[in-house]
Formats: sequence, structure tokens, C-alpha cells
Amino acid sequence: MEKKLKIVGARIKTARIEQNLTQKELAKIIGISASYLSKIENGKCDCNVYIIFKIIKTLKCGFEILD
Repeated sequence: MEKKLKIVGARIKTARIEQNLTQKELAKIIGISASYLSKIENGKCDCNVYIIFKIIKTLKCGFEILD
């Protein structure tokens, strides 16, 4: 599971960078702290479906980011 979190986190980070957003900017848009987003991107914590949905919607990427 830990390896999967790191893979998904890296994909989120890549998508965020492609959208020219900083962690702070994305975190503010989706309503979480930048430190929490950092933990998600680094695979250090899991997050709920609601947060994932907000990330996907904001970054305009599909659910395949989770695959």
C-alpha cells in the first residue's frame, strides 16, 4: 500500500506542476494545508475520496491517476 501511495502522490505532483500550481496554491484551492498536500504527494499519508476528487477536478485529470 505504501508503494501505491508514493506512485499516486508522484502523479498528483506531476499533474500539479503541469498546471503551473505550487503546493500552496493547490492546497488553498482544495481547502487543505500545504503540509498535508506535501504528505500526499510524498506518499506519507492517505486521504479521503473527497480530497482526491477535489484534486482530480482542480488538476483536470482523470481517475486513472489512481491506477
